[in-house]
Amino acid sequence: MTRFALLIVAALVAAPTLASAQPGLAVPYTIAERHGIFAGGGLWAGNISCDGSDCGDFREAGGANGHVGYLFAPNLGLILDVWAMTSEQNDVAITFVAATVGARFWLAPWLWVQGGLGSGHAEVRVGNFGARGDDVPAGELAAGIELIRGPSFSLDLQLKGAVGKSTEDNGDVTTGRMGGIGVSMTWFSHRHYAPVLAALR
Repeated sequence: MTRFALLIVAALVAAPTLASAQPGLAVPYTIAERHGIFAGGGLWAGNISCDGSDCGDFREAGGANGHVGYLFAPNLGLILDVWAMTSEQNDVAITFVAATVGARFWLAPWLWVQGGLGSGHAEVRVGNFGARGDDVPAGELAAGIELIRGPSFSLDLQLKGAVGKSTEDNGDVTTGRMGGIGVSMTWFSHRHYAPVLAALR
């Protein structure tokens, strides 16, 4: 987990440099309207855990995510998010993966919330032996603050959690969870300033 946390800290330290290098940031972010396709990804540090007959560990983990979406309005978009977190202890590596489709809603120009439903699975590797679990229903919730809001991109600090549940034939329920804090970059295909700029003239 340590190297993922260091990468996140490094991204936050570099944020002011990125902002000063973008001439478009001279335009106040509050007048920017976003439209169309957006995509990006990020690095994460956090934990994974499991409740059930065959598990119960709470483990530190690191991971990454990728997302792509479409904005129907400047503050509302449909998003596909794929997120994986991995933990390795005592030669045993466990990875949780969740893929969800949901919505991202901006409560303010710099603050958004996100929720989605989809599927998830677990992967376990011991030495050269690996096994993949079945796909199970999964849900995800997230919130983010845009630390940098440029003309065509944003740098976000995010909190996110996901949970998936499976029921065995004998009725036993296994619940897998992952949660963490991450830094994510998102690129936007188009922004429209003209109507607001015209009103200011």
